[in-house]
Amino acid sequence: MADSSSKPSFSAGRRWAIGFNVILATVAVVALLGMGNYLAARYPLRPALTDYNRMQVTPQTRRVLETVTNNIKVVIFFDAEDEPDLYGLTTALLKEYSEINRRIVFQTIDPTRQPVQAEAVLSKYQLTGLKNKNFVLFDCDGRTKVIYQNELSDYDISAVVSRQSNDIRRIGFKGEMLFTSAIFNLANPREYKVGFLTGHGEHDPDKVDDPHGYSKFAAILKERNNAQWEKISLLGTNDIPADCHLVVIAGPRQPLEPTELDKLNRFLKQGGRLFVLMGNM
Repeated sequence: MADSSSKPSFSAGRRWAIGFNVILATVAVVALLGMGNYLAARYPLRPALTDYNRMQVTPQTRRVLETVTNNIKVVIFFDAEDEPDLYGLTTALLKEYSEINRRIVFQTIDPTRQPVQAEAVLSKYQLTGLKNKNFVLFDCDGRTKVIYQNELSDYDISAVVSRQSNDIRRIGFKGEMLFTSAIFNLANPREYKVGFLTGHGEHDPDKVDDPHGYSKFAAILKERNNAQWEKISLLGTNDIPADCHLVVIAGPRQPLEPTELDKLNRFLKQGGRLFVLMGNM
């Protein structure tokens, strides 16, 4: 009979490719750490409109905006001719935000027609990889949040699924939910702590050029969720830091010791969160 202590601590089950793991990890952690669900439950989905002259915000948004005492700078980085409807909805909504609270100031940058200003924004916020994308950036005292074009709408894909046509129709605008959530989180910052477990051949969040490194994942945690991360070890007398909210075990290649599993179990019982990724090498 095989010694049970030699069995892997985690069953791989179905192993996923490393690249897909990083994407899945990003989506999952954003869901874990964001406030989107809290605000989403309180905001109706705004229909896609054609009249952008005046937009009414919900009472919940108005209350949030009226409590903001920080200066909020917003950059609408959009090719206006590429997405005229979405651009119109976005600018109209942020104009309403600005009228409710004058500390919220927005500007529009069209990268096609204002290339110099666009390059300056991308360089300032280290977003050179978004040169050809439409997005809205919120800046509060150096803390930033980027909301991408594809996040702003809900779509009806039933015609595509049923193979009746290739048309994907926009059925709702989610700008108010996303913008209010971004402003609330930036004006009331909470720093999340993430610990990447080491000691078992896990993917290294420090490695930038290594194809098995998790540097991009770690960067996304910091940029999109205000999460500070560090590498931690549970070997010997080491324990999970008291201020750690999430432990990431990124593709371990060796089993964890029973004492390490006990520490993780206590962490979970105390309300901590664990994210385990199993991937092919």
